[in-house]
Order: sequence, then structure tokens, then C-alpha cells
Amino acid sequence: MRGRENIPAGAAIIASKHQSAWDTIIFWVLIDRPAYVLKRELIFFPVFGWYLLLLKNIYINRKSGTSAMKRMLREAEIRAKEGRAIIIFPEGTRTRPGATAVYHPGVAALYHHLKIPVVPVALNSGRLWQKNAFVKKPGIITIEFMENITPGIKNRDFMVKLQNIIEEKCRGL
Repeated sequence: MRGRENIPAGAAIIASKHQSAWDTIIFWVLIDRPAYVLKRELIFFPVFGWYLLLLKNIYINRKSGTSAMKRMLREAEIRAKEGRAIIIFPEGTRTRPGATAVYHPGVAALYHHLKIPVVPVALNSGRLWQKNAFVKKPGIITIEFMENITPGIKNRDFMVKLQNIIEEKCRGL
């Protein structure tokens, strides 16, 4: 793990690359009381889904459009006021190492609505925990928390900056 000093003590948005199931687990280990932005379908998994609800994560119905965004912002505001870090995967889905998907506008909406720092996160977990592969490879996964993006940047500039920072660092990992 690199850059732990870049994780603010209070509320922040942790915007991470998403390559494997490992990414969905690790922040519960590294960050105190995180609140994940996650797809609604996950709460219907027996036992696991119940825990997601009990931990007061932010779930969204991706088919609901604008109302999903409004709900996410309301829930995120509550979690931020509780001093919790909000974990979001800007691509919205897992991508293979070296691949880039479109960064969705939800991360920019959180950034502008909450006015709290965004911590870009790069990782290389997909090399060892490949998408849809039952067997996990041995090795070392690197996760790096980079310098915060402070509030105040315009939407388009923020999205370009966030994606460039994360993707460039992931290529180096």
C-alpha cells in the first residue's frame, strides 16, 4: 500500500479503479467505516446483502436515471456528515488491467455536491484476481492512494484530471 498519508481523517470521496472483487473488499480493511456506492442488486444477495444494508452503504438503482443520482447525493451527504469516506468506482464496473471504460458522472456529482476532497486510487488487483476467474493467482497487489483533488474544479476539468491521474498510475503499476 502506498500513499496512506493521502487519506483524509474525515469525510472524503475515494475514487478507485475497479479491476476485481478484491477492490470491493479492501476498503473495509483500510478505511474506518467506509460507505460504498453500489448497485442495488447486491443488497438482494442472502446474508452479504443484509450486511451491505446494515453497514449503511449507498445503493443505487442504475435503471432509475436522475432519481438514482438524487438519491445517491442525499445518502452521500448523510454519510459525509457522519465523517465517513465514500467509496466509488467511477467506471461503474470492473475493467481488465490496461483497459479503460468511460468514467460516469456520479463521481463528479458527488465532488461538486459534497465539496469534500477526492482521493484518486490506482491498483493492479486484476492481474491476480481476474474478472470472472475462479482461481486467484499468487502475487502482490499494489494499491496507491494519490494526492487529493480539492473542491472547486469545473466538472469537465475534474473528470479529465481524475481519469488521467488514475489511468496513468495504473499503467505504471
